[in-house]
Amino acid sequence: MLFAGIFEMEKSILNRLLQTPSIAPSFSDPQWDLCLRQAQAANLLGRLHFLLQQHDNLQYLPQRALNHLAAAVLRSNKQHQDIRAEAKRLSSYLTEHGLEITFLKGAAYVLTGIASQGRICSDIDILVNKSQLNQVEQRLEDVGWAPEAISDYDKKYYRQWMHEIPPMIHLGRQTILDVHHNIVPLTAEKLPNAHQLLESRCATDDQQAHYVLSPMDMILHSAVHLFSEGELDKGLRDLTDLDLLFKHYFDDPSLDHCRSEQLFARAQQLNIETSLYYALRYCHQVLKTELPTQCLMQSPNNPIKLLILDYCYQHTLVPYHSSCQGVNFELSCFILYLRSHIKKMPLRLLLPHLSIKWWQRAKKLFVVT
Repeated sequence: MLFAGIFEMEKSILNRLLQTPSIAPSFSDPQWDLCLRQAQAANLLGRLHFLLQQHDNLQYLPQRALNHLAAAVLRSNKQHQDIRAEAKRLSSYLTEHGLEITFLKGAAYVLTGIASQGRICSDIDILVNKSQLNQVEQRLEDVGWAPEAISDYDKKYYRQWMHEIPPMIHLGRQTILDVHHNIVPLTAEKLPNAHQLLESRCATDDQQAHYVLSPMDMILHSAVHLFSEGELDKGLRDLTDLDLLFKHYFDDPSLDHCRSEQLFARAQQLNIETSLYYALRYCHQVLKTELPTQCLMQSPNNPIKLLILDYCYQHTLVPYHSSCQGVNFELSCFILYLRSHIKKMPLRLLLPHLSIKWWQRAKKLFVVT
């Protein structure tokens, strides 16, 4: 059976439009104004343009709203052009030194054309074999990349516990690069085998210009990233990524059953089946994503935990805009923030870590004051 219970959506006009694009003709000018403000807060202006265009609804927007969406598309297209150029430089330079890289998330969507519609990226993410990590970092520094300035404690935190090294920034182009050697922190309760991800990676074209995760692994990485995250200011955007990834993966109804089985088997192999379940559940409930029935029959073992998460994601998978925020929003954010840290680190490491981070913030506040 489908998920039990009624999922009441947070009061977000953007969420309503994402769920049911056919309501666009009924919007008034003030509603379009609020919708675009929410979309801007959610980094979804460009994607909203493509959604409205797909359903032939752009004609119902006021001219000023159309201008905003057109500008967002231009910005997205320019950023995609820059990402492709940066990816070409990274791939050619590192591969000529015998180093393999695999592009993740936003960069992978742009390079493959999957889930790239109107997508805005804050950085470029790559995955490398941990045994080559030091070489990759050294080669990047040789061509103008440098670690961002962070505290000594944060450097240790990244190197000892995290699934990536400190972010790097190109000194000339100011591009931010995240170099990963896994997709979750090394202290996480369930750690995927990064070698399995790299073994299944795919080339983006016949010339093997770039490598990305397989379509199944792209879904699973997006799911584990979103549902282990403690700060969901980009959560709604990331959920729309999953919506598009699912639609691409289940593009042939005759193969739905086979692909569902393969997806769940792969998630189990990588120890992230719970994240996949949440991705399916909240895509279906928040965005009304059409999914194979067998995907919606899976159920976690703890119904009380699920009720709490339903409450939290109901109030946080919305634009981070003042019109969507209130007591429920703040409480949900706090719960998910704690949950993410507990999932990432055992208490013996978490409590000292949070204490140190709190002290660092307190000192900054004291200095500013």
